[in-house]
Amino acid sequence: MNWRIKKHQRLRRALSLLELVVSMGLLALIMVPVISLLGTSYKVMNASSERAEGSYARQSALDAIGMNLRGCTQVLDAQAEELVVLTADGNKTRLSFSRGELLLETALGQQSLTTGLSGIRFSVGAKSGAPPAAGELILVEVASRGPSEPTETWSSTQLWIRPPT
Repeated sequence: MNWRIKKHQRLRRALSLLELVVSMGLLALIMVPVISLLGTSYKVMNASSERAEGSYARQSALDAIGMNLRGCTQVLDAQAEELVVLTADGNKTRLSFSRGELLLETALGQQSLTTGLSGIRFSVGAKSGAPPAAGELILVEVASRGPSEPTETWSSTQLWIRPPT
């Protein structure tokens, strides 16, 4: 009788094939939603990262334009994607958009101020109610689009250029 108990104890220590299949099925039922949740989280994280990069590109472009137009006295030429202004020391400064880059051209040469943009628009007009000699109002709009974003996102600012007094 003693040998039968030992044999039964030895058999109970190992898993049967049925127990193994059932435990693998339960594990699969748990892991499928977990893996699906991880995939969704990864997609959301990528989309959020793309939006943040676009926002950073737009904000840095607007900051760079504002810094480079500070102290300018007159708008010489304004087109949709190009703006030429006169600085206080009499030099010309040209801001333009080409192939996703905001470019600055001065007497010292050309340099890229920022990348990652999908569009830029300059428009110039006088401030409403102000006399013509009071200056010019420049509306600057910049756009970016991430690889998976269907539409462009635009940001804008207004700058006031006054002639020297």
